[in-house]
Amino acid sequence: MNPLEIIDEKLRRASDHISALQGEVDALLRTLPYQTVPDNDPEDLNDCEQILAKVVVPPRMCILAGEAIHQTRRRSIIWSQRWCASTEELSSSARTS
Repeated sequence: MNPLEIIDEKLRRASDHISALQGEVDALLRTLPYQTVPDNDPEDLNDCEQILAKVVVPPRMCILAGEAIHQTRRRSIIWSQRWCASTEELSSSARTS
Protein backbone atom coordinates (compact mmCIF):
# COMPACT_ATOMS: atom_id res chain seq x y z
CA MET A 1 0.00 0.00 0.00
CA ASN A 2 1.27 3.43 -0.92
CA PRO A 3 1.85 5.60 2.20
CA LEU A 4 0.29 8.55 0.40
CA GLU A 5 -3.00 6.66 0.06
CA ILE A 6 -3.27 6.38 3.84
CA ILE A 7 -2.34 10.02 4.28
CA ASP A 8 -4.96 11.02 1.71
CA GLU A 9 -7.55 8.91 3.53
CA LYS A 10 -6.66 10.48 6.88
CA LEU A 11 -7.04 13.94 5.38
CA ARG A 12 -10.38 12.95 3.79
CA ARG A 13 -11.61 11.73 7.18
CA ALA A 14 -10.42 14.95 8.80
CA SER A 15 -12.28 16.93 6.15
CA ASP A 16 -15.44 14.89 6.84
CA HIS A 17 -15.10 15.56 10.57
CA ILE A 18 -14.54 19.28 9.98
CA SER A 19 -17.63 19.46 7.77
CA ALA A 20 -19.70 17.65 10.40
CA LEU A 21 -18.29 19.93 13.10
CA GLN A 22 -19.20 23.00 11.05
CA GLY A 23 -22.76 21.70 10.75
CA GLU A 24 -22.96 21.16 14.52
CA VAL A 25 -21.57 24.65 15.22
CA ASP A 26 -24.01 26.23 12.76
CA ALA A 27 -26.93 24.38 14.37
CA LEU A 28 -25.86 25.52 17.83
CA LEU A 29 -25.43 29.13 16.74
CA ARG A 30 -28.88 29.13 15.11
CA THR A 31 -30.38 28.48 18.56
CA LEU A 32 -28.95 31.76 19.86
CA PRO A 33 -30.77 35.08 19.55
CA TYR A 34 -27.68 36.78 18.09
CA GLN A 35 -26.26 35.76 14.74
CA THR A 36 -23.63 38.48 14.88
CA VAL A 37 -21.93 40.07 17.84
CA PRO A 38 -23.04 43.66 18.33
CA ASP A 39 -20.10 46.00 18.82
CA ASN A 40 -21.68 49.44 18.74
CA ASP A 41 -24.17 48.98 21.58
CA PRO A 42 -22.60 48.15 24.97
CA GLU A 43 -25.92 46.87 26.35
CA ASP A 44 -26.44 44.44 23.43
CA LEU A 45 -22.81 43.35 23.66
CA ASN A 46 -23.18 42.65 27.38
CA ASP A 47 -26.40 40.72 26.70
CA CYS A 48 -24.65 38.68 24.01
CA GLU A 49 -21.73 37.90 26.35
CA GLN A 50 -24.17 36.73 29.05
CA ILE A 51 -25.92 34.41 26.60
CA LEU A 52 -22.67 32.98 25.21
CA ALA A 53 -21.32 32.36 28.72
CA LYS A 54 -24.24 29.98 29.31
CA VAL A 55 -23.83 27.99 26.10
CA VAL A 56 -23.06 24.34 26.72
CA VAL A 57 -21.01 22.75 23.98
CA PRO A 58 -22.49 19.34 23.09
CA PRO A 59 -20.08 16.41 23.58
CA ARG A 60 -20.41 15.47 19.90
CA MET A 61 -18.75 18.76 18.92
CA CYS A 62 -15.78 17.97 21.15
CA ILE A 63 -15.49 14.48 19.68
CA LEU A 64 -15.60 15.75 16.09
CA ALA A 65 -12.99 18.40 16.83
CA GLY A 66 -10.76 15.82 18.48
CA GLU A 67 -11.11 13.41 15.57
CA ALA A 68 -10.26 16.12 13.03
CA ILE A 69 -7.19 17.12 15.02
CA HIS A 70 -6.13 13.50 15.44
CA GLN A 71 -6.37 12.77 11.71
CA THR A 72 -4.25 15.79 10.78
CA ARG A 73 -1.52 15.49 13.39
CA ARG A 74 1.92 15.29 11.88
CA ARG A 75 2.80 12.36 14.15
CA SER A 76 -0.21 10.37 12.92
CA ILE A 77 0.67 11.00 9.29
CA ILE A 78 4.34 10.11 9.82
CA TRP A 79 3.32 6.91 11.66
CA SER A 80 1.19 5.97 8.63
CA GLN A 81 4.13 6.48 6.31
CA ARG A 82 6.41 4.34 8.48
CA TRP A 83 3.78 1.62 8.91
CA CYS A 84 3.27 1.37 5.16
CA ALA A 85 7.02 1.34 4.54
CA SER A 86 7.57 -1.44 7.10
CA THR A 87 4.66 -3.42 5.62
CA GLU A 88 6.21 -3.06 2.16
CA GLU A 89 9.57 -4.22 3.51
CA LEU A 90 7.96 -7.30 5.10
CA SER A 91 6.10 -8.11 1.89
CA SER A 92 9.23 -7.65 -0.15
CA SER A 93 11.35 -9.87 2.12
CA ALA A 94 8.61 -12.54 2.15
CA ARG A 95 8.64 -12.62 -1.66
CA THR A 96 12.42 -13.04 -1.77
CA SER A 97 12.50 -15.78 0.88
